[in-house]
Parts: sequence; structure tokens; C-alpha cells
Amino acid sequence: MPFRLPPFPVHDFPVVSAARLRPPYPLENLMPLRPAIAVLLFLPFCLTGCARLGEFSLFGKREGAGLERKGAEGDTAFLFAKANLLESEGFPEEAEETLAEALRLDPKASFLHYRMASLQALQGKKEAALQSIRSALRYQPDFIDALLLLAEIHLASQEPEQAIPHLLRILELKPEQEGASLKLGVAYAQAGKKEEAIRVFGKMIERDPDAPWAWLALARFYRQLGQDAEAEKHYRELLSRQAGFEPAVLELGEMLERQRQWEKALAVFEAGLREDPGHTEMRLRQAQVLLMLNRFDEAMAHYQTILEEDPDNLEALRKAGLIHLEQERWSEAAAAFALQVALRPDWDQARYYLGIALEKDGKNAEALEAFLALRPRSSLFGDALVHIGYLQHGLGRTAEGLDYIERNLDAKAVSPALFRLLAALYEELGKETEALGALERGIAAFPQDAELRYQKGLHLEKGGETDAAVAVMEELLGLQPEHADALNFIAYSLAERGRDLDRALHLAQQALALKDRPHIRDTLGWVHFKRGNLAEARKYLERAVAELPEDTVLRMHLGEVLAALGKYREARDQYRKVLEKEPENEAVRDKLKQLEGKK
Repeated sequence: MPFRLPPFPVHDFPVVSAARLRPPYPLENLMPLRPAIAVLLFLPFCLTGCARLGEFSLFGKREGAGLERKGAEGDTAFLFAKANLLESEGFPEEAEETLAEALRLDPKASFLHYRMASLQALQGKKEAALQSIRSALRYQPDFIDALLLLAEIHLASQEPEQAIPHLLRILELKPEQEGASLKLGVAYAQAGKKEEAIRVFGKMIERDPDAPWAWLALARFYRQLGQDAEAEKHYRELLSRQAGFEPAVLELGEMLERQRQWEKALAVFEAGLREDPGHTEMRLRQAQVLLMLNRFDEAMAHYQTILEEDPDNLEALRKAGLIHLEQERWSEAAAAFALQVALRPDWDQARYYLGIALEKDGKNAEALEAFLALRPRSSLFGDALVHIGYLQHGLGRTAEGLDYIERNLDAKAVSPALFRLLAALYEELGKETEALGALERGIAAFPQDAELRYQKGLHLEKGGETDAAVAVMEELLGLQPEHADALNFIAYSLAERGRDLDRALHLAQQALALKDRPHIRDTLGWVHFKRGNLAEARKYLERAVAELPEDTVLRMHLGEVLAALGKYREARDQYRKVLEKEPENEAVRDKLKQLEGKK
């Protein structure tokens, strides 16, 4: 594990910011933060000079040694303040150089060594930090801050056994040091010493039953042990003592969400918001739970509340836009995603959803522009290519769309759907060879994709290559034995050619059991017709026509069956309805003439 130390700590317990409260909320997060504004704490004191110039310097006990030269202390204090300022402004290396200069003036200043150690630890320089702490402790063995920093470094390096003795020493020197107690419990927990950790946290609670961080530490510890019920009990005890305590609200709520206990999670966030109505993270979490409960309007109200306070909140904008999409409010969704794109032009997800919203709203040219702006390396680029192809075709620019897709087929996010679209677009242009080639390229790239093979079979059948089409469908069934449409295709093909009608019946029945659709009912009815089971054929075909009355093939089949049953008038009705849709269908017109005069 790479060594990293939390920022420069102070030794009380600040409220942890929402940004740090993300799962799994390790116990190590209880280490208090050292604020970047440390310079504001030290600068006034540094500039006043030393209160006692002999026995003590500003930076710790000097074992009776005074300053070497007049003004050295002031120079050192200035350099110390300058280092703090440099760090706060984001120049840690320059700060380290400045502290080194201060140490050359006052090499026995334990606090300077300690401050150097904290700065080195923040930069991940573990060994240098340990050396600086050893120097601080050489001149001041009971320097509590240095001992605490030493323990923190070991904890951050997953070395709890080395941290524990230093924490115990601090508590010998200062039993009321709550920061050391808390870290000792964390160290025991990290070392797998469950009983010792619980004992330390329990003693903290005995000393101060309302101490929030001890309760929080216990709750987190039980979560790490997988004892969620015990963790929940401690979270709730903490919240009963300090309602709305931010880490407890967010962590308990997240734990309940993970358990899919939506109503309980909702109640936790609602209680937290009663204490702090302006807490954005809690409101976002509550809105997310409402989404999981399909309570979209209530979730939207929370997102709107957030956006009233923070119009640029990207998470609220994103979720509000998705709710608008879910509820088919296309223009509102487009407005939300357009704002996200304006705030973060590199956010491909927002740009993609903007394209979806505009396309649904009928603004195809604008939608196309949004999709074209996606970067090829985006995980959504393959899906965007599909939309680009459809939109270009809809705008009468099929060839242009094909060219764009072909030029971007090497993108990592390309999907089987893109090859199916490519084939369909080539077919639209009458380029049957290229269409078949697109399907074969897709199958080579995605050999397990059933739909590519199915579309290839349809393409071959359309070109009159029925045997080749059936062979492809048989291959498909080898990959996916329960592909209802492939089963239906083979059954219908066998029935049309009068081959193996027993197998055709079995396949059609299997297809209908998997997928009850009118066209599959038609196949089963047609197989029954070919087998001479006219009553069964009529039953399936009449239901298919009732469900899909606009389909002329279904009506032609029903007309054939009715004519075979001697129901001539009803058969004529079916043929006439076909001719209303297809007046040029001479085959049906001939059948109708053959039935004229028959009763």
C-alpha cells in the first residue's frame, strides 16, 4: 500500500466534510485533519518573538541553550511562518527548503523538526518524515505532537503494531488526550485486536457519553466486522445524542441503501435534513433514495431545491435531466443537459444525454451535432455512432452517415448494434453485397452475438438464399438454443417448403412458449394448415390477425385456411382487406376471383 498521511492534524475533532464521506468509511478516516491554514494559527505567535529566551525557545526546550546570535530567533520565526505560508499556497517543496534553512539556524528546535516531518509526510516522504520525527524526539522525548504524528505515519502505512506503543506513551503523559485514544482504538482495530479496540472506544464513551467520534468509531468498526445490526445500533445511539451529526447520517443512510432498505434510509436522511436543511450531500442522497422508490416528483423537488442554492451543481443537474428523460419531458431534459455541457464541455455523458433528449424532441439536426461532438475515446461513442447513423439517414444523408461510421469502426466502444445498423443502411442504398459484408464483419468482431447472425439469415432469405439462411439460423441455435425468432424462422421455412413438418410443429410450439407474438402464432397456425389441422390453424391465425390486423401476410394465411374450411365469404373478406392495403397484389386478386360465386 502506498504511504500517504492525512493532512496536518489539529488535536480536536472537526466535522468531517461531505467530500470525505464516501464508502467504505474506514476507521482511519477518524484521524483529525490538519488544516491548510495552519499558518494563521502560528503566524501571530511567531511574530511576537520568544517569551523566554533562555531555557525555552519558541520551538521547544533548548536544554538551557540560548540563541547563538542576536536576531537568530526572529529570523527562525520568520522562516517558520514563511514555510507555513508556502505550504498553504501549494508549494510544499519550497516550504521544505525554507524549514531546512530555519533548522540550520536552530538545529535543536524540536518543533521545527516536527513541522518538517509533517510536511514530508504530506508529500509521501515516509523515511524522511520518520528521520525528522526522531530528531524532534531526540531534543524533546515527550513531545506529544511528534509522538502522535509518528503513530499516524505508522497507521497510514498499515503498521498498527508500531503505532500502538507511541499512542500508549502519549496517554501515559496525557490521559485525557482524546485524539490519541481514538487513534489507539483505530490501531487495535487495524491490528485485528477486536476486544482491545472495543475497550478503548468504550472507555472514551464512559468518560464522555456524548462524545460523537467514539460512537462513530464503534459503528465503523462493527461495519468493518460485517456486523451491520450492531453498527446501526451505534449510529442510532450517536444520532439520538447528537441529531444530524453529518458522518453518522451519511454513513448510516448509505449502509441502509446498500441493504436496499429504502424507507429506513429515507427516514435517516429526512431526520438529518430537519437538523440541517441546507446540507447538499444529504439532500442528494435523499433524492437518490426517492428515485429508487420511483418517487420521481419528490426527487425532482429536492434537486430543484439544490439548484436554487447552487445552479451549477452537476449532480443535481444530471439527475434532474434523467428524471425529465424518464418522464418524457424532452425540452426540459435538453435544457438541463445543455447547462451541464456548458459547465463541463468534456463531460461526454451529459453531451450524450443531450443528444438523446434533442432526438426525442424531434430536433434531429441539433441532436446530430451533440452526438458528433462526443470524443472517440468516450465509452459512449459506440452508442453515439448508432444515433449518428439513424439521424443522418433521417436527414437524407445516409451515405454521409455510412462514411462517418466506417471511419470510426476502430473505436473501442463499437457495439454489435452498430454493425446491424451499418448493414441496414447499406440495404437502404441497395448495396446488398456491402450489407452482407457489414454483418459478416460484425460476426467476426462479436462471434457470440445472436442478433447479428439472425439479421444475416434474414438478409440471405430476402436474397432468395433460403438454404443458406436456414443454415445460419441453425448456427444461431447452437449459440442460443432458445432464440424464439430463429426457432420461428426455421419452423416457417420448413412449413413453406413442406419439409419435416413434425419438427416444424415442435419448433413453432417452442418459439411461442418463449415469445407469445402474433407473427409466431401465424407460423404455428401455418404449420397446422400444412399438416391438415385446419381447426387448429384457424384458431391460431384468427388470434394473430386480431392482435395485428394491419399485417397482410397474416390475413392471406387466414384467408387460405378459411377457404379450405369452406368459409368462402369470410375468406373473401380477408382477401379484400389485403387488397385495400396492397391493391397491386395480383396473387391475392386471383384467389379472390377463384372464390367468386362460392358460398
